[in-house]
Amino acid sequence: MVTDVLVAPATLDPAPGGVEKVRTDPDRS
Repeated sequence: MVTDVLVAPATLDPAPGGVEKVRTDPDRS
């Protein structure tokens, strides 16, 4: 799934400022 591919790296690799993580993780919003 395209969503899985986008979520996996974002969750494993903490983006600068954690912005990507928040955007990928709606639960962390």
